[in-house]
Amino acid sequence: MQAASPHTPAAGTSSSLHVLSQLPDELWALVLSKCDWKGAWQQTKLLLCWRPGAARALQAQPQLLAHLIVSKHLMQVPDRCTALDMALHWTVLHARPDVLAVLLADKDIAGVDVVEAMRMGAVKGAQPVVELLLRHTRGIITGVEWTKAVGMALHSAAMYGHVQVMQHILAFQLPEHDDDMEGPVFAAAIKGHHAAIHMLFDHGADVTAQHDAVWGAAKNGHLKALEVLLDAGAPMEGVSLLDVARGGHDDVLRLLIERGLQRTTRQKEEAMRAAAVAGYSSTAELLLGWGVHTRAAARRMAALLQEAQRHQQGLQQ
Repeated sequence: MQAASPHTPAAGTSSSLHVLSQLPDELWALVLSKCDWKGAWQQTKLLLCWRPGAARALQAQPQLLAHLIVSKHLMQVPDRCTALDMALHWTVLHARPDVLAVLLADKDIAGVDVVEAMRMGAVKGAQPVVELLLRHTRGIITGVEWTKAVGMALHSAAMYGHVQVMQHILAFQLPEHDDDMEGPVFAAAIKGHHAAIHMLFDHGADVTAQHDAVWGAAKNGHLKALEVLLDAGAPMEGVSLLDVARGGHDDVLRLLIERGLQRTTRQKEEAMRAAAVAGYSSTAELLLGWGVHTRAAARRMAALLQEAQRHQQGLQQ
């Protein structure tokens, strides 16, 4: 008995599906586009099982693909706006601006949160998607809501270091106030995205307001980002010496000392103790050599250094 082809419909399948499965890819795609939403997805699942090559034809037809994605989600949710919202997120995650354009032209798109989709696009670094959503949202929201939407997208792009996306957002509209830039600079600093910080300064971010950004870059050991901030003139007053010591960020500590960071002997001792507890003997040595002005303080810090070295030896054993 001859084995059934893996691409042949199983016994009991409707004759319409059987006929559809025999059509060339372009023709069955056309037929599917005429199906109702739920029926289209049900039949597509079967057809893709029988004809794996058909997926390529489907990917090349954004109108049909949008139709089928919404159809799929309508199987899971009760209303079409929710299905559209889920489909919108799919286009962002898969970076499909062609399919997104189809969805944005849908009559029910007004009930969908496109601002959140734009933020997601910025997170993913999907530049064409973000650009398309910027143009779309500019036509439907204004004033404070528009400023907030752009700010969210810029903040997300900065946090993930997507400089090209940031460039398009800033070219579309600059933030109206200097303090609107503080969040994106901080987001880039705590993640170490020095190119993003450069771009924000080039577009008018207030250097003197970056206390938190300097703190975040130093705390997380992002040397290059900290250099960019300090070279631009950002203040060092907010730096936590304890955080730098606990993290064992020797390069950051050297940079701060070179740039003239001022701390009391007691603060240096506290930082050295933190480095000792964490087992960072090299950090403790840097702190020991950083200008101790009394013999008593020198003895205390030398004892802390020995404690750090013993702790590190214990960890290695």
